[in-house]
Amino acid sequence: MLSPILVYIIVALIAGVGGFYISYRFNKSAYAATNRSGDFGTPRGGFFALLGGALIAMLFVNIGYQFGFIPTEAGSIAFMLAIGLGAASGIAGMFMGTSNRSKKEENKDDGDGSK
Repeated sequence: MLSPILVYIIVALIAGVGGFYISYRFNKSAYAATNRSGDFGTPRGGFFALLGGALIAMLFVNIGYQFGFIPTEAGSIAFMLAIGLGAASGIAGMFMGTSNRSKKEENKDDGDGSK
């Protein structure tokens, strides 16, 4: 059984890093930039990418709680931490990814030799 503080740190790392990475990589892709048809491009796919870290961390907390790795008193706080931090890091990754994508489009060569 892990200490509650250690559980909070592990959940914060999983939710924060995972949420930012998934959302950032999805939102800076050309697929998210061009696909507006709703087949898991930016409209719906962005929602899954935004909450990807939260979903992974909640799954970790649920499995850890069921198998006894997470103490009873740390379960509810770890679950709330996973939801909040996963969503917040996903939002940060979304803004960083879309701003990076717009800078890349501004510097794109038109093919006629001028930028």
